[in-house]
Amino acid sequence: MPDLGIFVKLKKASCESSAGGTISVSGTGESSTAPDIARLEVAVFVKSGTAGEALNGMGQAAQRLANLAREQGIQEKGILTSSLTLDPIYESNGGVTVLVGYQAEQSFSIKVYGISNSGSFLQAAGQEIGEGFLIEGIEFDVSDSSQLYRDARRAAYENALSAAKQYADLSGGFLGELISVNEEEQAGAPHPLLRIAGRTGSEASLPISPGQFSILIRAHSVYRLCEANPVGGC
Repeated sequence: MPDLGIFVKLKKASCESSAGGTISVSGTGESSTAPDIARLEVAVFVKSGTAGEALNGMGQAAQRLANLAREQGIQEKGILTSSLTLDPIYESNGGVTVLVGYQAEQSFSIKVYGISNSGSFLQAAGQEIGEGFLIEGIEFDVSDSSQLYRDARRAAYENALSAAKQYADLSGGFLGELISVNEEEQAGAPHPLLRIAGRTGSEASLPISPGQFSILIRAHSVYRLCEANPVGGC
């Protein structure tokens, strides 16, 4: 697996001391890396005079899109139909609403490994399908987040420990053993860093900037506060 350029960022800890001889601290750690997966939300649609014609045209466009994805090395299991709709089209004629046709649409969620590959696929899809191709969104992820979690946990733990040592020193006591630690993953981490919507045509150029994918962990730790320098606990 290529080097993802992982880094760790420490944040300020908070503390509460109790009368029962303990110190409670919260430490935060964040670990980030460049995403290597793009989840593309795309759709094809066809308008026609009858429902059957609309569905048939949409089916052909969907098949061309799926074939293109396979040709570009996208795995079969990474191509998912997320919705399929058939809607009537009405127009007003002299104050009277008239049925003039139908629109059939199929949406896909496509998982692409390699951010640059996603831009190439979207441009090729726009050229292949034309005006009936929609880009509904894009989200980013990493193929393996285990190291990110380990680094964020280590950073949060060390941040909390540093704060606990400082509070123990300020109180005139000594820091004892760790009693408990609870982990909280902060809301919004990990999160998509770009979301776009619109449609593309044959001349589309789609540079994609995924930013950074982050894991944010808060560790709530409780330490014993000792009156004397502890040896094997206090």
